[in-house]
Amino acid sequence: MGLIGDVLKALGQLFDARSLGVLVRSLLLTVGLLAALSFGAAWTVGFLPETLDLPLIGAVETPVGALRALTVGAMVLLSAFLMFQ
Repeated sequence: MGLIGDVLKALGQLFDARSLGVLVRSLLLTVGLLAALSFGAAWTVGFLPETLDLPLIGAVETPVGALRALTVGAMVLLSAFLMFQ
């Protein structure tokens, strides 16, 4: 009964004004951080040129499409990590 009682106490404290404020602030900060990281990663990938001219090698195509897909995948994984933290 100890574990169930502790869980019920924690759920009872959830609707306390201080606990609810901490919960709302943490959720807003998590969503804001995820949005900022998503925007920053997409913005950074957007600045990559289609081809790079390297000395002694020549023109090298950058996989901008693949990097954008990896950025989206990373943001999905990050959101899952933040959700289950």
